Amino acid sequence: MINTYKNYIKYKWLVLIICFIAVIACSIFSLFAGSTDLSLKDIILSLTFNADKQINTIILNIRMPRVLASIVVGIVLAMSGCIMQNVLHNPLFKK
Repeated sequence: MINTYKNYIKYKWLVLIICFIAVIACSIFSLFAGSTDLSLKDIILSLTFNADKQINTIILNIRMPRVLASIVVGIVLAMSGCIMQNVLHNPLFKK
């Protein structure tokens, strides 16, 4: 029983790490996506406030708030789903 519980915990951590990596990858891709083609160098310079004014405006005022808002909205939706599951006593699976 202890061995299966340890495997369960390892599996949960693995899924959590994979989800975290997916969020980071999608966030980076979202910084590249847009009508203006930007390189990785442009994005890194913009995040360190060393890029052109136009690139800083694109990254810091348009794309970065979009990425952060989508992450926050996803977290809030996940939390509200967990709360609804708990309040309604509706488990996702039966034992």
